[in-house]
Amino acid sequence: MESLKNQVQGRIVFLTIGEPGYSRSWTYFNGLRQMGVPVEFLQIPTKNPVKEIFSKRKEFNRKKDIFIVMNPSHYLTLPVRVFLGRNVILDAGWSLYEGTLARSDRLERFFLVALKSFMIDFISAHASKKIILETKLQLNYYSKLFAVPKSKCGVVYSGVDEEAFETSTKISAIPESIFSNFTVLFRGKYNTEGGLQVLAKATKLLENEPINFIVMCPGLPLEIKFSSRTIIDRSIITKENLVYIQRKVNLSLGQLSDHQRLKHTIPHKAFEFAFLGIPYLTARNAGILEVFKEDVDVLCFQPGSAKDLANKILEVKKDPKKLNSISKNVRAMYEMNLSQTKLASTFLEKIDSL
Repeated sequence: MESLKNQVQGRIVFLTIGEPGYSRSWTYFNGLRQMGVPVEFLQIPTKNPVKEIFSKRKEFNRKKDIFIVMNPSHYLTLPVRVFLGRNVILDAGWSLYEGTLARSDRLERFFLVALKSFMIDFISAHASKKIILETKLQLNYYSKLFAVPKSKCGVVYSGVDEEAFETSTKISAIPESIFSNFTVLFRGKYNTEGGLQVLAKATKLLENEPINFIVMCPGLPLEIKFSSRTIIDRSIITKENLVYIQRKVNLSLGQLSDHQRLKHTIPHKAFEFAFLGIPYLTARNAGILEVFKEDVDVLCFQPGSAKDLANKILEVKKDPKKLNSISKNVRAMYEMNLSQTKLASTFLEKIDSL
């Protein structure tokens, strides 16, 4: 690792339009910093971003400095390449186009938005020198969709910024009494991948069982009805509050639908629960199974089936030994393959291959 650190001759600069900590790229930024690798963070204002990048052109070495365009700031790639330097890595993770498809049920003028996203993805992919994606399956999909050679792409799993999950703070919106029974958590933004309708039906199938549910989902429509044993929180909470809840529950749920995108993506929360060592139940998809082994590191059910989801929750509730085994296994696997320093080292290797 020391040799890799020494081989990087120029500055490593992470650029984004977002806040610190928002992007998956922050996992690698903080990981590299903790390893002693000099890295810089540059937040570009959303107002006149091209002008801002142009104004920075004399501050960098065009040949030696390395620029990491952080997800989801893909559209910065071309102006960074033109004005700052040739060594541009797009930490795409996934395409903006895919994100558009995941939100398609809520978008007006969907086709125009999808076309715009596709064009930004296409231009940024071809303007970058290397593209980092979230899974091997994603690499195959992305390479074909945007007509870029696979040799230009690399894979680094998203992981988590571990520092952000080290502290926890009680959230008053969730009553402590709910944890007196077996408790299941779903957390995430509302989109078609999540499969909240599937979960709502499953909660009703289990309404007579001593199983409580917490659904933390900003944007969750009021018309989706859950059982009386379900606590709904539509607010946006801090990571500290979220960690408190995550550590209190018995089981966490991943994405529940049969959405096409799940065949080559891994939801970020899967890495969170692996880090925390909390059993994770998700729809059975190729993306999640690229990293986690079913019934060893992760629990799975038939995508989109409320009945199978309910049966699986009831099954694991009755088998605490299996839950304990899953918890220990996923935490050990995380430490071996998915820790922040491990992923940051892999990311540094991708930089070194420029």
